[in-house]
Amino acid sequence: MNLEKNVMAAYYHIKDQPTKIEIDLSLDGAKKGSAIGLMLASRIPHPAALPVGFVVGGLIGAVVGKPD
Repeated sequence: MNLEKNVMAAYYHIKDQPTKIEIDLSLDGAKKGSAIGLMLASRIPHPAALPVGFVVGGLIGAVVGKPD
């Protein structure tokens, strides 16, 4: 099984030595974060609040959630 497909890597080329940061993404965390983002965004009376809350909650949940 390839574990590298769920890893996001970022390289900073400003420094002399390149620094690699790996973030393990969580599918369960993304689902929970999307649900929480929708619940919070439903309180905001703006048409763009629901899709933005869904996406932002999913991204935060994927990064912060426990890796699968």
